[in-house]
Amino acid sequence: MGQATKAARILLALLLAIGMMAPAAVPQRAHAAESGSLTVGRIISYDSYFTNWFEVDGQAAWCGNPSMATPGAGSYPKQALSAASGRTAELAADMWFSYGSPGFDASLWPGSWVDGSAMTPDRYTALAHILMADTYSSDGNYAMFGCSEAFRDWVAWNVLGFDDSGAVSNEGATGRLIASRTGEVPSSFEPFMLYTGASTQVILSFTYSTTVKVAKAASESWAQQDPDYSLAGAVYGIYRSAADAEADSDRVATITTGADGSGESESLGATRDTFYAKEVSPSPGYALDPEVREISPDNDYTFSSEEPPITARIVLKKVDAETGAPAAQGDATLDGAVYQASFERGGETETVEGTTAGGSIVFDDLPLGEVEIREVSPSDGYLPDRKVHRIEVTAEMAQAGDAVIEVSPEGEFGELVQRGGLIIGKGDAERYEHEDGTFWNYAQGDATFEGAEFTLYNRSDAAVWYDGNGDGELQDGEMVDPDGVVAVLSTEYNASLDAWTASTGVRALPYGTYEVVETKAPEGYTGEGIVSHVVEIREDGQFDQLVEADGILNEVVRGGVQVQKNDLELGESEALGGADHSNLADDGYLGTSLEGIGFTITNVSDHGVMVGGTYYPTGSVVAVIETAWNSEAQAYTAQTASDALPYGTYTVAETATNESYLLTDGEPRTFEVRGDGIVVTSDVDGGALLWSDQVVRHDMHLQKKGTVHGEKLGLVPFLITNVTTGEAHVAVTDRNGMLSTSSEWHSREGSANANDALIYEDYIDSEDIVEGSGIWFGTGEHGSQAAPDDSLGALPYGEYTIEEMRCEANEGYALWSDTFNVNRDTTETPMDIDLGTVDDVPEPRIDTVALDKADGDHSIASLGDAVIVDEVLYANMPLEELTARGELVDKATGEPLVVDGEQVVAEKTFAPISPSGTVDVEFEFDASGLAGTDIVVFEEILLEGEVIAEHADILDADQTVAVEAAPEIGTVATDAADGDHIASADGTARIDDQVFYSGLEKGKAYRVEGVLMDPETGEPLDTGDGAIVAETNFVAEGESGFAVVSFELDASSLEGRSTVVFERLYDSEGTLVASHEDLEDEGQTVSFTGPSPEIETTATDGDDGDHEAYADNDVTIVDEVRYENLEPGVEYVMTGTLIDRSSAKPVEENGKPLTAEVRFTPEDADGSVEVVFRFDGTDLAGHTVVAFEELSLDGEVVAEHKDPNDEGQSVSLVEPPSETLDEPSTPAGKLPKTGDSLPLIPIACLAGAALTAACAALMARRPDGPAPEKPHEGEEEGE
Repeated sequence: MGQATKAARILLALLLAIGMMAPAAVPQRAHAAESGSLTVGRIISYDSYFTNWFEVDGQAAWCGNPSMATPGAGSYPKQALSAASGRTAELAADMWFSYGSPGFDASLWPGSWVDGSAMTPDRYTALAHILMADTYSSDGNYAMFGCSEAFRDWVAWNVLGFDDSGAVSNEGATGRLIASRTGEVPSSFEPFMLYTGASTQVILSFTYSTTVKVAKAASESWAQQDPDYSLAGAVYGIYRSAADAEADSDRVATITTGADGSGESESLGATRDTFYAKEVSPSPGYALDPEVREISPDNDYTFSSEEPPITARIVLKKVDAETGAPAAQGDATLDGAVYQASFERGGETETVEGTTAGGSIVFDDLPLGEVEIREVSPSDGYLPDRKVHRIEVTAEMAQAGDAVIEVSPEGEFGELVQRGGLIIGKGDAERYEHEDGTFWNYAQGDATFEGAEFTLYNRSDAAVWYDGNGDGELQDGEMVDPDGVVAVLSTEYNASLDAWTASTGVRALPYGTYEVVETKAPEGYTGEGIVSHVVEIREDGQFDQLVEADGILNEVVRGGVQVQKNDLELGESEALGGADHSNLADDGYLGTSLEGIGFTITNVSDHGVMVGGTYYPTGSVVAVIETAWNSEAQAYTAQTASDALPYGTYTVAETATNESYLLTDGEPRTFEVRGDGIVVTSDVDGGALLWSDQVVRHDMHLQKKGTVHGEKLGLVPFLITNVTTGEAHVAVTDRNGMLSTSSEWHSREGSANANDALIYEDYIDSEDIVEGSGIWFGTGEHGSQAAPDDSLGALPYGEYTIEEMRCEANEGYALWSDTFNVNRDTTETPMDIDLGTVDDVPEPRIDTVALDKADGDHSIASLGDAVIVDEVLYANMPLEELTARGELVDKATGEPLVVDGEQVVAEKTFAPISPSGTVDVEFEFDASGLAGTDIVVFEEILLEGEVIAEHADILDADQTVAVEAAPEIGTVATDAADGDHIASADGTARIDDQVFYSGLEKGKAYRVEGVLMDPETGEPLDTGDGAIVAETNFVAEGESGFAVVSFELDASSLEGRSTVVFERLYDSEGTLVASHEDLEDEGQTVSFTGPSPEIETTATDGDDGDHEAYADNDVTIVDEVRYENLEPGVEYVMTGTLIDRSSAKPVEENGKPLTAEVRFTPEDADGSVEVVFRFDGTDLAGHTVVAFEELSLDGEVVAEHKDPNDEGQSVSLVEPPSETLDEPSTPAGKLPKTGDSLPLIPIACLAGAALTAACAALMARRPDGPAPEKPHEGEEEGE
């Protein structure tokens, strides 16, 4: 066999040699006339065989036929790779993925050596050598020449993947995995063979050179036709790391692109390493590509770049041409201007538009080259920009390879702001028009429009330039911020407008908003009125004319004037004969007053004035004012309002007086109004504006006589009183009965008012009278006194009373009195006021007797309504219609009697037919609350409203009536059945009313009558048969006691209602003496309710129904609960508790009271229900338990039955009887449990069958003999 094997080997070698001469199956570069330099390295041992390290021209190499001799080092001709087996492409893949090749992939090879130790370069090379030899020859024995059987098996399974028959045995073997990836071998990998001789090995090797290629293109097609853009000249660097690429450090190769954008690096050697490429210099017109690209076998060391061309961004920044700043003036804006940009792109002209925002426009994505920009429409507030702006953008302007070139020409786009101006006119805010002049060219009074100053403020959104010096150049300080002062203008006379104006230049103010504010008013004017205007400059050349009605119209300075009025005699601002500063009443003047005196004000200014809305030229009367009391000045003054008179010069004079004063001083005074709101009180010379007048004065006289004999009554004093002031003096008739106040009768300068000491005397003796004393009234309303003056009348203007005083001469006569008025001065008439002859008559008098109208005595009972009749006796009464008027007075207090909040008064009108007689006055009132009060009647007689006689003696017994206490009763009404205030509404009810009395007369007969009242209606209670009444008669056993009144009624319809008992007490004559009728009195009230629920129970042993149960562990007690008066259809709850009678405590179960509960809804009002108790009674032998029951409705207990001694509720627990139980017979075996019904024999059969099956299964798993060994190859001879 060994010879045969050897022959086979020789034959195979021959075939291999022939195969080397066959054409290669893999496309390869021709190697004609090429040779390779073979280097033979150290031996690599594996199993029991070996190979060598080989290199050809520095690249790894392997022997293709292990059985041949190793060639020597040297140069050998190269031949295209060609496998004798025909598997040339697979052989090339074996070489590509083997150790030493650029495509080596350790994951395709065994993870460990045959003995489990780690793989090494030698072992990878040995396995590659075997794999290539097998692929080359398709003979494993040939490939594993010299190896042991075990090694052959290991290699065949893990590396080759074929069995002895040539079939694939392991798809995961190295050779099979590589064969599936044949297509991954790159085209730059060129395998070849070295033929080293007929007896030496074929050497397999390769050439491999790595370069990087780039294809660059423009992302925009238009850039290809644009001369400003080129793809040529871009430079890329090749690096071993991304970090080196980012830093352009340690560059290993360079690519420079051509015009078409492609380029290739120099060789990187035979490598499969990963490299990184990055553009380091862009081509003209393109931005630097910042991307770092990874270059590896995965992308075949090729990458492309589609790059955008550089574009231009032109930032158009508008500026104000005057200020040069990128900010608009005033209310103008740099936003909103529309600009158009035109340019060439790809041979075509394009145009784009933009609108300024934030003062600028950004034109983006413009191609390189020239761009023309022109303004289409300006922004608000600016004049149009007519200039065409040309901007050139070139690639050289790009910085550091920027993709966008930004151009922002500074100051290129400046625009002039629109400008305007204004003129301001000065005028008067009252807008008068008169032949003298109008409100805008003719100032009031002494005022003027000259010299007004206006401040012009910038109210725009932004600062403005105001060329203050007019030189056309922006100077420091000429920019005015918002709210800043633009200019200060002053009024001058404008002849063309016939007005006073101030103005700016025609184009002085930039487009914006301005406020003209008057900051200095001209003389005679205030800062009030229309003192500001807002002007908006919105057009170029706009010139606003704020003149006439649209001008600055000031309020004129206005003041007032105040004059003071004095009494000439007093020298004070005080009315002589006046009081409380009053002047007029319903009937005219009450007394003197300095009110109502008129003053006339005349305009004597340079110009006319507006007063009260009317224009008054110079010399006109502008106002008439009247005096009145001025509490602030404490004087009589006449004044205008503090803003009545414009700035000017005026005169004021008294021109009218009132009835009580003479016009004494009519001289005018001159004054000036110079301060706003200031009231002038002095004239131009500093003198006070004060006028003094004389009060009207006169005298009076009379003759005094008696009517009985007509004799003259001398030395009769009269009290004369000024009604207004209260000033009073005593004048006395002379011995002829004559009286006069004139100084011609009696001088007053020497002795005046000498008899005033008699004013307070009730009776005057003749000897106390001073004869010849004059009369003088001189008191002012504030108490000042005027000195007596015989040249004037004694009596100042006003109303006076004159009253005869009681004295010796008029005793027995009625005293006379009268009134008179002084209203004309002695200078107007020499005639005194004549009061004529005064005759005395006897005086009226009255007396009274007050009695109870009921019985004619001086006492009444404190029982309700009472009537007192007062008999008035009169004498000396005039035979005219008179009124008797009386009032009741409480004697104890002396104050009027008040009943129910009001005084008790009465009156009666009568006309006597004789001077003497009587008249009755009746007083009706409620005396119920006046017990113990003494009442006195006061009376008076009136004639025409005046009292002519009266009787008011608090101690007069005849005028007094006593109020005595009245009997009283009180009651308590109860249900006769149980004495409470609740009666059952289930049939006939009886109510007992116990009537308590006091204040009765012992032994006297009385009757009590009662009636049941309905408190809801206040009417008598009616159950269908009319009012329910009752009465009882009794004889009082003492002053106090009680009687019972019983009522019987059908209460069946009164459930839920109540009644109140009213009682009245009468004497034997039927007179009501007391009552008690109070609907709110609870003591008199009885309520009616339905019958209450009731229950009773019977507890029994649940086993036999008696009252005895065994005390075992299962006790049942049934408690039958019978109920009455329940409401059908309503749910009730019956709750039972078992009570141990011996302890009186609940029976417990599990530590809690033993209870039972039943919920039920009765169909009828009466019935029964069972409550069942179940419990362990083993510990209760000898005890008696009692069932307590409670009936509840809506959580409220409405009935209960809890009687521990109730035998019907009780059950006794006794010891159960002892018993001997028979032992039950025990069966021979246990009965089958549920489910144990299977017969024993079938179970045994089933168990046997299961055991047999188990044995059979075990026997089936037992091998019959040794397992067959895996086929393997025999050992072959080594090399």
